[in-house]
Amino acid sequence: MKYQIIGVVAGYLSWTILFLGGAAGVRRILSSTHDEKGFSQDPFTLLIYLGISLFASLAAAGITTYFAGENNAVKTALFLGCCLLATGIPIQISTWLMVPPWYHVLFLGQLIPVPMLSALAIAEFFQK
Repeated sequence: MKYQIIGVVAGYLSWTILFLGGAAGVRRILSSTHDEKGFSQDPFTLLIYLGISLFASLAAAGITTYFAGENNAVKTALFLGCCLLATGIPIQISTWLMVPPWYHVLFLGQLIPVPMLSALAIAEFFQK
């Protein structure tokens, strides 16, 4: 149980660092597609943010699985996803009018299944 908790915390922190770092880079590189508050309506830019979130979710699931072990991978990744979703919902609600609704739906919609599927794939790989 201790390693599952460590895994979730490590995965959550890694997701946060990867996403915020990647988002800062996007805002710097594609500054012309952002408004003065740092938000973008540009579909290409928003797809890049979704890609960063996807990458962060995959990496976070890998880190979580590493600590939790293959036998607890999916259950622990589910908890990680729930923690990410619990954080993401208020943030997306607070920015609802700043970006298109499709972005919010896709962003939140991947936070649970991507870590779970990633953890499942990792666990299957190591059991062979």
